[in-house]
Formats: sequence, C-alpha cells, structure tokens
Amino acid sequence: MDLAGITDMEIGKVLTANLDLKQRIGMGFTLANIVNAPLRFKRAIKTVQKALLDEDLIHRRNQAVHGIHFETGIPGAAGIEMHRGKGGRSQRIQYDTELHGLGTRLKQFDDHFLPELLTYIRERHPQAVAGQPLFETTLAIAQKQRLHEVGRR
Repeated sequence: MDLAGITDMEIGKVLTANLDLKQRIGMGFTLANIVNAPLRFKRAIKTVQKALLDEDLIHRRNQAVHGIHFETGIPGAAGIEMHRGKGGRSQRIQYDTELHGLGTRLKQFDDHFLPELLTYIRERHPQAVAGQPLFETTLAIAQKQRLHEVGRR
C-alpha cells in the first residue's frame, strides 16, 4: 500500500508496532493531511480521535481486553485489575452492562469511520473493485510497485 510514500508493509509495521491507539490515530490524522486526503475522511478521523479521548475509551477498552479478570460473586459483574497503565494495580468491579455499552460505542466508530476509510481507499486505488478483498488488492498494488522499482534498477 502506498501511504505517504511508504510502500513497504514491513516498514509500516516497524513504524507503528509499538504505538498505542492514541498515537496511531494521531499519526493517521497527520498522514491524512500529508497525502491531502478528502476533508470528510479527516473529519471522520477527528471525530473518532475526540471521542476516544473525551470518553476515556482507550483506557476502558484496555481494561476490558488486557485486565486480569476475577470472580467477585456479584451477578453480572467481574473484578478487574490492571498491572500497568492508568490506575496502576487498583482493582475495580466491571459490570456486564458496562462492557456491553463499551462494545456498542466502539462499534459505532466502525459504523462511522469504516465507510469513509473504504471510500477513500477506493478513490485512491480504483483497482479496488467491489467483491475483491481490499487487502489483496492493496497487496497486489504494492507488489506491482516493488516489481516496477526492481525493474528500474
């Protein structure tokens, strides 16, 4: 995939491997500006970024995914403890309704942002046709670019 002039997926992995979600979305917005992405795409990124920060969704998601869960004896609830990050080793109760609300909220980003992302990819890479997986199309484009570069040497 050609993202701000970076066509090698391995380089992209190295650049983003140790970044958390907050850093990745910031980088995504910066890259969207560099490549002059459509305004609607940049607005979609900003909407997600603002909500993630304002609603503390990154921390809440990390607790749900990475926390150590333990039995509390409270129906519809689990204990959770984080070993690092915000809040340290404190234990707290996490109710099923909180997890459901978190999942629902995060799914809303998928519903809001994913269509913009797919539209942008299709506009930038017209080869991405309906019915063909975008990852394969993007990978094929990157491979063609690499073959072209090797052929110029």
